[in-house]
Amino acid sequence: MKEYLTIQQLKTISWETIEKLQQQRFRATARYLLPHVKAYRDLFKNYNIDFYKIEKVEDWKKLGLPLLKKAHYKEHPEDFVLKIHPSQAFTAYENFLQEQESAAAIAIMIRALTAKRKLKQQVKDFFMPKMPAFSAGTESGKPTPVFITAKQKQTMAKILEITGELITANFKPDGMLVGMNLFPYAPHLGWHAVHTALDKTADLNLCTAAGGAIPTERLVEMAEAFQANIFAGMSTYLRNRWLDVAVQKRIKLPEKALFVNGADKMYEPERQKIAELAKKLGVKHAVVLDFFGASELKEDLMPECAPGTGFHHIAPLSNIIRTVKAEGTAK
Repeated sequence: MKEYLTIQQLKTISWETIEKLQQQRFRATARYLLPHVKAYRDLFKNYNIDFYKIEKVEDWKKLGLPLLKKAHYKEHPEDFVLKIHPSQAFTAYENFLQEQESAAAIAIMIRALTAKRKLKQQVKDFFMPKMPAFSAGTESGKPTPVFITAKQKQTMAKILEITGELITANFKPDGMLVGMNLFPYAPHLGWHAVHTALDKTADLNLCTAAGGAIPTERLVEMAEAFQANIFAGMSTYLRNRWLDVAVQKRIKLPEKALFVNGADKMYEPERQKIAELAKKLGVKHAVVLDFFGASELKEDLMPECAPGTGFHHIAPLSNIIRTVKAEGTAK
């Protein structure tokens, strides 16, 4: 069963094929996982709909099912935890695989006969929470827990590796790739994902963190001392604090540097501001990229590969997300 697509596959596989894989995953999830989640079990019961009626994404609207809003999740996070009795876990997992790819189901049956211990761990990794994360709660002030399984962490690591390949393909500095994590250290996926990405992509991961974990002045000094050339953090912090302090201290950075924004949407004037401030530090070629991610998306991440290219959904099998463009009339 495919959990992710390589860069080459993303470039060459047709949208029709990717959509087919998405529909298979969606159908398998609806039939064999959602019945074990109280929020969805109650939803389908209230609308008197059988989980097996779900054949494709469009069926959700066709059958009259509403979308569950984030506000509802924040008030009832416990209802979205998949709870399954150990005696049912293997069958549910086998059916989930079979719905998507018969070869994967056959493989798990063979493992049941030849490697029971590994199979037990595989099922456990798929269902059991490994790490809690929290949505930042920047708007509501109320962080909400999100549980991530071991399997999701494994998939996330591969997707972050692909992300690193994607963005460094257009960023070729002189010498080593030296990364600084300027997200605040907190139990959300922002810092954790960046740390993992730098571990896999950079030659040197300085393992830093902002938000009080390390004073901004010290982070600026470290950047110059180690000649960092990859900086990941929130645009507001980069523009209004970190780069401002760096300019005041008159530090010098490499001629080529990559700045990656996350958490909040970055607009073009903000992108230009980061490049302008970086120029004062000796950066002649600044690449400033925007990323879209959230703790609720778990292993999924949507990066730019070059400034202004838009978000690339490099993990289409993790979350089925379709983007739309809304055009309104100015008043």
